[in-house]
Amino acid sequence: MRYIDKDDIRILLPGDWDEKADAALRYVERKMKEAYESSIAEGKTSDEVEKAVKAARTAAIQNKSDLWSYAGHHVKSIMHEKCWYCETKEVRSDMPVDHFRPKNSVAECPTHPGYWWLAFHWENYRYSCTFCNSRRVDVENQTAGGKQDHFPIIQPPAWAGDPDADWQAERPVLLDPTNLDDVSLLTYHENGYPRETCQDETADEHLRARQSIYFYHLDHIKAVRARKILAVKIRDHVENIDRLERLRQAGQDTWEDIKYHKREIIKLIREKAAFCTAAKIYLQGFRDRDWVKEILDRDL
Repeated sequence: MRYIDKDDIRILLPGDWDEKADAALRYVERKMKEAYESSIAEGKTSDEVEKAVKAARTAAIQNKSDLWSYAGHHVKSIMHEKCWYCETKEVRSDMPVDHFRPKNSVAECPTHPGYWWLAFHWENYRYSCTFCNSRRVDVENQTAGGKQDHFPIIQPPAWAGDPDADWQAERPVLLDPTNLDDVSLLTYHENGYPRETCQDETADEHLRARQSIYFYHLDHIKAVRARKILAVKIRDHVENIDRLERLRQAGQDTWEDIKYHKREIIKLIREKAAFCTAAKIYLQGFRDRDWVKEILDRDL
């Protein structure tokens, strides 16, 4: 998981974004009000009124779903069209925009109406692949995941349940790529599997990473294999450079071959490369070599 600066997201949004988002929210609020007034006029019970308002709200939000797709079209370049959670370039995925705080319901809090007032709030959007955003079962690896409407938090405070509550005071369990402190809580083993940076199982940092691995389905076997291949490639390139350096010191002209392997490593850790964070972590294992330090210190 790489850090994504919200300021960079804001810059990429189209000039008419605020106008469109405000209009969409007003539309939802109007439909909710109409459903409420109609239900009251019909003499419905409080439970029936609540259900009618919720149905109207859900339908109204869905009617404006093209808006977050519109946002996604503009901000996808910030991570070179990679998923913000897992960094994959899944060509079969429609790469939907995930609402970090679910817009219609919260699985961990059945009474929560969903963060409907943030349905058109760009700070609540995360560009996501289908495997991180939707429920998927990995039969081969016997794992499952997908964020869906899950949003566990560390309490207190409790979930913000309405537009007037301070939702920014919440402490989400799920790691957020737009939070600089979160991205360091996740690392990757050379076998391709994600793991918690903090090994203290009683610590919040460990819990958050473990839950994020599950809900973002970061241990899906295809992603695991892709990361393992990266680890193997980087080790092979490093070992080849070590061998060629010994030959060069013995008098052979191996400089062009050395440069080739360095270029290949750089391709794997560049920002636009899939799983580049895992690749950098693997390369960190060889940081005792001066040339590795030089590559890692570059702005790629």
